[in-house]
Amino acid sequence: MSRGTVERLAFAVSISTVSNPNLNTRPSRLSATTTSTRLIMAAADAPHPPPQPAYQATAGSILHADHDFYNSIASSPRKLEQSFLIPPRSGKAWTVPAGSIVRFSTPEGPQVGDLNIWSLVNPRERFWAARTRQLQASHVSVYDRLWSCLPFLRPMVTIVADSLKYYGVDQWGGRCHDLLGK
Repeated sequence: MSRGTVERLAFAVSISTVSNPNLNTRPSRLSATTTSTRLIMAAADAPHPPPQPAYQATAGSILHADHDFYNSIASSPRKLEQSFLIPPRSGKAWTVPAGSIVRFSTPEGPQVGDLNIWSLVNPRERFWAARTRQLQASHVSVYDRLWSCLPFLRPMVTIVADSLKYYGVDQWGGRCHDLLGK
């Protein structure tokens, strides 16, 4: 799905996954609510432009990722260091050295996953989804960065590839790679 390169520091990552719910199973309160929401959202057929970040990145600013640099990283040869499957409704934490490329994929069909990132040196520095939403966008993709919390406020990861970039916005307003956390 997405690949990102780790910025100046090593970090620990935690992922938890949830299997994609099958809405065609027996009705429940949740599926009825979801169905109603989808009908309401589908009724508004007008295309919506993607939400804009609160701050616009200009060349040379810390918000602007150097496209040539990250393109060279994305296309450079690599050696697989480790690979593992994370079963649905479970999680895993592992250490990722600075400068590494981490790839997330869903080999067994659609999944939902939560991503948590902490600095290996100082676990008080962690991924801050709300600030990333302000600095980058609600739905991140190539060249967007995942930012750490205050007082650090620095990029922890830069996304260098996105195999779901083509997805865009679906008929219900859904997108990939959303930042719903605090």
